[in-house]
Amino acid sequence: MGRFREKKFLEAIVKKIIFNSICAFLIFVVICIANNISFAQDASGKSVDNEKENRVISEKDSSNRSLGKATDIGGWRISFGGTYARPKLKKANKDIHAVESQLRETAPGVEKFEDWDDIFKGTMGIGVSRKIDINGFKVWPNFYFAYGSGYVETKQNDLPTIYAVPMNYRFKQTYEFYQFNLGAFAELFEWKGFSATLGGYLTYGLLSSDTNFSTIIPALNIARHVQGNFREGAFGYAAACFLYYDLPFWKGFGVSVSARYDWLKFKGPTRIDDYQNSPLGTTLLNYNQHSVSDMTGPSAFIGITYRF
Repeated sequence: MGRFREKKFLEAIVKKIIFNSICAFLIFVVICIANNISFAQDASGKSVDNEKENRVISEKDSSNRSLGKATDIGGWRISFGGTYARPKLKKANKDIHAVESQLRETAPGVEKFEDWDDIFKGTMGIGVSRKIDINGFKVWPNFYFAYGSGYVETKQNDLPTIYAVPMNYRFKQTYEFYQFNLGAFAELFEWKGFSATLGGYLTYGLLSSDTNFSTIIPALNIARHVQGNFREGAFGYAAACFLYYDLPFWKGFGVSVSARYDWLKFKGPTRIDDYQNSPLGTTLLNYNQHSVSDMTGPSAFIGITYRF
């Protein structure tokens, strides 16, 4: 009971840290927008006289040299796109094939279960970043949110069993994934519409997974249904390199690609309800099973970028 309370207390602290971090970043974004609006209003009130205009430009350049001040045109960047990932997930696949092996003891003709290496894995995401010039060193603080979902499923009907009567079974495992990324990237170069950045993220992920496994042997009045629920959050980090290209025929828009490597692992209990029915009676078991979902691995991103 003490460990349970301690875990809940730590989860509350983690959620508060995440909430405060996101709020701080949003406040930073609002301040940058306010600075841009203020600058635009001041500039509109100036005379178009060449001498005064040159003075405004000179003042602007001087302010750009101060720490954290960014008023360059094109200093904002919004990106939207998708990723293709190849995480490890060896433990998750092993758990799937353990169910397959257990079922094969009753029905030798059970086919290989679909696992997480058999499907497309990726996320859709949106990010916002802002260029800051620190004494000539250009940095892009970045906030990026990603979402992904998917499932694996294997089922067979009228499958011969060792009892000489057919069996039906169905295995399905779904997941839903949220990831919050807060990072900073150094600009490596900017040349003829091309630019590249290199940096990393501090990440926080939320993973939700549901497992449903059912078997029925109608002739023997035997049925079993197992339902598992996994819900965990975890901190991680990532390293990434972005390449951008500004489209010459569509002002402000461009494309971006990146290579990324994540270190992120989810560990915790899967809460299981195991219902079994047979001529001998009905039983319902409730228990926890330790589960690991290791999403460490490489991914590639491609998206559309708008810069203003």
